[in-house]
Amino acid sequence: MNIELKKIDLSKFYYNNLYRDYIFNFDKIKNYYQYDFRRIDSYKKRFEDISLNYNHSLRPEVSGILKKYNGSLGCSRKTIENIDALEDSKSAVVIGGQQPGLLTGPIFIIYKILTVLKVSSFLENKLNRKIVPCFWNASDDSNPGQVNNLTILNKNLENITLDLTGVKKGVKYSRMYLKTDDFKKVIDNLSNVIKPTDFKGTAVDFLNECLSAAADSSTAEDSSTSISYFFSVIISRMFSDYGLVVVDPAVKELKSLSRSLLNYDIDNHKKISSTVNYVGDKLKENGYHSQINSQTETLNFFLDLKGVREKITEVKKGYFAAGNKRFTKEELIKYIEKNIKDISLNVIMRPLFQDSVLPVMCCICGPGETSYFSQLKKIYGLADARLPIIYPRFSATIIEKRIKKVLDRFEISDTDLQLDREKLTRKIIERRLNLNLDELMAGFKNDTGELIKRFEKNISNYGMNIFSSFDRIKRNIKKETSILEKKLYSEYKKQNGYVTGSSDKVYQSIFPNDNLQERELSIWGFINKYGFDFTYSLYLELKPLSFSHKFIEISE
Repeated sequence: MNIELKKIDLSKFYYNNLYRDYIFNFDKIKNYYQYDFRRIDSYKKRFEDISLNYNHSLRPEVSGILKKYNGSLGCSRKTIENIDALEDSKSAVVIGGQQPGLLTGPIFIIYKILTVLKVSSFLENKLNRKIVPCFWNASDDSNPGQVNNLTILNKNLENITLDLTGVKKGVKYSRMYLKTDDFKKVIDNLSNVIKPTDFKGTAVDFLNECLSAAADSSTAEDSSTSISYFFSVIISRMFSDYGLVVVDPAVKELKSLSRSLLNYDIDNHKKISSTVNYVGDKLKENGYHSQINSQTETLNFFLDLKGVREKITEVKKGYFAAGNKRFTKEELIKYIEKNIKDISLNVIMRPLFQDSVLPVMCCICGPGETSYFSQLKKIYGLADARLPIIYPRFSATIIEKRIKKVLDRFEISDTDLQLDREKLTRKIIERRLNLNLDELMAGFKNDTGELIKRFEKNISNYGMNIFSSFDRIKRNIKKETSILEKKLYSEYKKQNGYVTGSSDKVYQSIFPNDNLQERELSIWGFINKYGFDFTYSLYLELKPLSFSHKFIEISE
C-alpha cells in the first residue's frame, strides 16, 4: 500500500469561517489567542511560560495517578517511561482530547491522536526537551448519541449500533456501564459487516482482547465496564508503540486536584460568564459565530445526583441549587470536598483544569475546540494563566483507489467537489455529452419569450384588451419549461446510469451521510482492508506545521 497526501483548500472541508481563518488568515483573529501556532518561536516561549507559571510540585502526584490508571489499561513500557518523564521540570505535554467513541468512534479521533504523537516527536527534536504525548478521554461528558454507533463503508454505508436504551439521559460516559456481552455484540456485528481480508482476523481479535482486558480490570461483579474505560483500553493498546498516555478526569485522585479551581468558579462565575459572552459578541460583530453562550447564574461545573449530571445555579447571592438539592456557599464547598468524584467540569472549566494539572505545551484541536478557545483567552487571564498553543489537528479524506479511478475517468476536479451530488452528476453528464443543458434551456426560454413578445405587440396594434391572457400564457410557459428541464435531466440520468452510479459512489465515500468522511466513518473499515500498518503509514506521512485539509490517496 502506498499513500500520498494532497492539500485541499476548498471551504467545504473547513466547517466554519473562524476555523478556516485560523488556518489561512491567522492575523485576522490572532488577538483571540495567546500564541502564533505557526512559529517555532511560539513553542519556545510557551515552554518558558510553563517553567515560570506551572505548579511543578504537582508533577510527582500527577505522574503517580497516570501511572496507576494507564497500568490498568495494559499500557506499554514506553508509556510508563513517558509518565516517569513528567516528573522532570524540563518536560512538557502535547495533548488532544475527545469524548469516547464506540470502538474509537469516527476516524477524526484517530487523526487527532496521530497529530498528538507526531507533534510531540517533532517538538521534542526541535526544542531538545522531553515532550509527552497525552490524550484526554472526556469521560465526564454525556451524550449517548455520540457513543452508540459506528459506520463502515462497504458497497453501502453500514451502521452498527450499541443498545443504550437502558441508559438515563445525563449519565456520564464514565458511568455508562454495560455488560461484556453488549460490547461483544458490537464487535460481532462489525465482524459480520466487514469483508474477509488478510487483516480481518487480527482486527477482530484485537478488539476482543481489549474487551477482555477491560472486563478483567472491572470491579463490578458482572464484569461490566464503562464505555469510556473500554475506549481508553483500545486507544492505549492501539498506540502502545508510541507511548501514548491516556488521561481520564473521572479518576478520583486526579479530579481531587480541581478543588481550588471549583472554589474559584463559585466566587467568580458571573464575571467568567459575562467575559465569555462579551468575547462571543465581539466574534459575531467580526462575522464569526459564538461557540459558547454562558448563563450568568450558572456555575461552570455539574453535580452528579442520582447518576445524572445537574447544573448548579446561584438562586440568590450565596445560595445555590442543583436538582432538588439546596446549598449555602459553605455547604456547597463542603459537599464538593466530600463528593469530588461526582463533579464534572463544563467546556469553560475543563481546559483550565487540564492545563493546571499538566504542563501543556500545545493542545491539538479540531474546528469546534478551536472556536471554543477563541472565547477563553481572557478567562485564562482572570485565573492568572495563559492559553496554551492551539494546534489544528490533522484533517483528511481518504480517497481509495477505486474512487480515484472514478475521479480521473470523469475528470472530476477538486473544485467540482464543492458542488452538491445532483449538480456534480449533471456536470459529468453534460461534459460527456458535450452538452450544456443550462445554455440549451436558456436559448429555448429566450426564443419563446421573444416570439410571445412580438405576437403580443402585433395584437396590441389592433387595440385588443387581452393582456391578461398573455400573462397567463407566460406563467404557464414558465411552469412547463421548468417541468421540461427536470424531465430532460431525468432522461439524461436514465440514459447515463453508469455516470449517476459512479457519482453516487464518489459522494458516498467522500461525503457519507452528506457529512465529511472523517466525522462519519470508522477506522475499522480501513484497518480491515490495509491492516494496522495503515495508521503507521499515516503517521509517517503526516507533516508538522502543515495545517490544510488533505486527501489521502491510496494506491496498491
